[in-house]
Amino acid sequence: MSSDNTITINGNKYSFREGQTVLEVTRENGIHIPTLCHLAGTTNTGACRICVIEVEGVRNLVASCAMPASKNMVAFTDTPKVIEARRFIIALLMISGNHNCAARGALNGDWTDFQMNVRNYDGAAEICDAYGNCVLQELAYRYQVHERITDLRLNNLKAIYPIEEINPFIMRDFSRCIVCGRCVKACHEVQVNNAISYGYRGMHAKIVTKGDSALIDSDCVFCGECIQSCPVAALVEKDVRYNTRYWGMKRVESTCATCSTGCAVNIYVKDNAVIRIEGNTGGAVNRGSLCVKGRYGFRYVHSPERLKQPLVKKNGGQEPVEWEAALGFAAEKLQAILKANGADSVAGIVSAQYPNEDAYIMQKFFRTVLGTNNIDGSSRLLDAPAVYALHESMGLSAMSNSLDDIGKSDLIMVVGSDTTESHAVISSMIKRAASFHEKGLIVVDPKTTALARHAKYHLRPRPGTDIAWIYGFIQVILKENLIGEATARESFANFGDLKKTTARYTPEYVESVTGIPGTLLTDAARAYARAGRASLFYATGVTQQMNGTENVRALADLAMLCGNVGIEGGGINPLRGQSNAQGICDMGSLPDLLPGYQNVADDGVRLRFKEYWGTAVPDNPGKTLVEIIRAVEKGSIKALMVMGVDLLACLPDYTSVEKALRKLDLLVVLDIIKNDTVGIADLVLPAASIVERDGTITNTERRVQRIKQAVKPAGQSREGWKAFVDLARLMGRPMEYNSSEQIFNEIARIVPAYSGMSYARIEKEKGVQWNFGARAESKMYLLHAKDGGKPRFHIVDFRLPDKGDLPFTLVAGNIMKEYFHYTGDLDPVKKGVGMMNPMDAEGIGIEDSGTVKITSSVGSITFPVKLETDIPRGMLSIPFHPSGEKVSRLISSDTEPASGIPAYKSGAVKIEAYSK
Repeated sequence: MSSDNTITINGNKYSFREGQTVLEVTRENGIHIPTLCHLAGTTNTGACRICVIEVEGVRNLVASCAMPASKNMVAFTDTPKVIEARRFIIALLMISGNHNCAARGALNGDWTDFQMNVRNYDGAAEICDAYGNCVLQELAYRYQVHERITDLRLNNLKAIYPIEEINPFIMRDFSRCIVCGRCVKACHEVQVNNAISYGYRGMHAKIVTKGDSALIDSDCVFCGECIQSCPVAALVEKDVRYNTRYWGMKRVESTCATCSTGCAVNIYVKDNAVIRIEGNTGGAVNRGSLCVKGRYGFRYVHSPERLKQPLVKKNGGQEPVEWEAALGFAAEKLQAILKANGADSVAGIVSAQYPNEDAYIMQKFFRTVLGTNNIDGSSRLLDAPAVYALHESMGLSAMSNSLDDIGKSDLIMVVGSDTTESHAVISSMIKRAASFHEKGLIVVDPKTTALARHAKYHLRPRPGTDIAWIYGFIQVILKENLIGEATARESFANFGDLKKTTARYTPEYVESVTGIPGTLLTDAARAYARAGRASLFYATGVTQQMNGTENVRALADLAMLCGNVGIEGGGINPLRGQSNAQGICDMGSLPDLLPGYQNVADDGVRLRFKEYWGTAVPDNPGKTLVEIIRAVEKGSIKALMVMGVDLLACLPDYTSVEKALRKLDLLVVLDIIKNDTVGIADLVLPAASIVERDGTITNTERRVQRIKQAVKPAGQSREGWKAFVDLARLMGRPMEYNSSEQIFNEIARIVPAYSGMSYARIEKEKGVQWNFGARAESKMYLLHAKDGGKPRFHIVDFRLPDKGDLPFTLVAGNIMKEYFHYTGDLDPVKKGVGMMNPMDAEGIGIEDSGTVKITSSVGSITFPVKLETDIPRGMLSIPFHPSGEKVSRLISSDTEPASGIPAYKSGAVKIEAYSK
């Protein structure tokens, strides 16, 4: 910034940066200029004119939000001329719609106590929902705009539109809309959904969807960004309407736990109930944005299906008992099983939606109290290859870069991720980069996803053929010498092996295997190689396959080859499946790795943990999640403790899993909501939800963030760690913990990456990212060479998937409004349906929205399907829907050898028309 870049505002000089507006300069320096249409982070339009100022030498008032600061400019923000202009604009806005709050109760034109304190008014329920939290009302009060200025009475000239509320979440009251355009900016430029825009003219102007349809029939995804940006009460959450006022609610800052993005939220509470959730604009990750799950997915907290008291199986049912009796029952059964069958006859499974403190204590309980490494997490079913392949290739088990680096990338490649459905806020970051900052975007996905519509290159490989196109990229890059072969040979230990292996993956061969046109593959490979900084994101479309670990290894090799590892704006970045998938792995919820990814088979590691914990750690690696179920089937595992995982909903082969679980001598389930697994448990323990307890979770970019208690736990529900601490006491092996903070302090001492962290630091810094190596206090990017040697490629073999005589490939997954059994179905209007290509349906006699019978090698279900050209031929996409038939009945329990993950994304099925 030049030292000559100074501007004079109200007689004082201020420095500014090139491109800053006068409004931005004033806000940086604590000078108040009111705004209505301005929305931080979006383009300036100067539409409302409330922010007008006087500039010396300029005849008319100018909008400060659109006026660039310039050298030696002299500006005034509160002259009589400016104030009068603002008062007149406010008056016009007040009379142009249903905005009588500022005049209500006026006495001789003066403001009264009633106007700013309506809580004691008998008719308060009829007052505008934004009362007390309305920008227009606040401006009317500040500038003393009242009845004497509103004599024009233009109401009868403004078009009258009915209130719209035929959707689950949002009420639109056009009579209160001031057409400021903030909601349009929020939709177009923040979320990049483009669902609404301006419509009509003059007094008929309003904000419309395409075709002026209702929101429920539009492209709206109900993220609620428009509500949060609305300065008046034109957009209101239906659950909040006439329910409460801001002054009647307590605000608690916390972190969303519905996916692994880790959005900061404000939770609003009244009478021990969550009333609403909004994005925290100070959040390091989301900066105020949320998706439909994050904003509305809290209803389960107060659901009638909540578990509120321990239950013990008795007399053919489940009967309530007190906690001490429930844990006494568990202790007695566990001790008997251990005595008769040994430590490895028990196993535990922890949900990746539960906090770090719960996961840490549960794995410690199993290793030190029960004496077994049979502990695994639900992340095994989603992204286990991310843990094992990246640890092998690069020495870490996490995203290499930060989400902030999306804006620093020259090109972004998204592979096997319908990011808009699974990580909507991250999807918006990518869409903003592609749409407004001219970043290149490559999307690799068989489906035409929402993100693919913003991509320059969309590659649609057949499921199970990822290695072929990845090696096809490498073949093009090496053949055209796009990265400099001499440098590559010098940099990598086995460059020659990679070149030899990938030579046969010509564009023609790759096209024959994957279906990707050779010219498209070549162009996309060139774009990736030529980008100065290219970031690579992937998700379950890559990992949930029989070769998921090999897929990740191949992607890592591609990123390393092109120099995109160890730099800002680059990296290889897994988008983890559940909110704390990263955290529970960090905590050691893995059968072969202790906290901090320290190998349980290493004598030195076990010795250190013996010193930490005061007891020996078993040396034999335990069983993975699916291996645990197989051992239950065989009878070698007699007792299973499950924290937060509905095994019957998410494990492959529903019928076999249910049969196995019923064979157990003891099935203990600690959970929040009733579900199928809870229904067959011998002992049910009620768990506190994420808003009912304190703790930490670690998001997909390694950012450790706080969750805070907003309401009291429902009934007798409690944190998971407390249940295990009390159970350890009853088993004669006490674990002395009194708070989640005490547990986290121990984690920070034991897990190297968490060293130096504390609750106080996490809160102060709005989350702390763990880094690589000892430099925990500095931002450090991945150094992938080990021990001073050259990094190696992990070359893999490609095998075509074998579908046998089943012609369709099943791709199962979650969609944004439906996420297992916690958030449940967030859209009662649009139920979950499968999707298939119309040409496939025509050959079988299936009509749009018809029901089909789907058969795999392990089972069959019936499911409704829609016909979509976005789905390639030969593929059936089907969601895990909470109210539909269990998709897990179709999934084989066969797992990938390297990571133990089932193939949810490449199962073979037959489809037939179905009629009752």
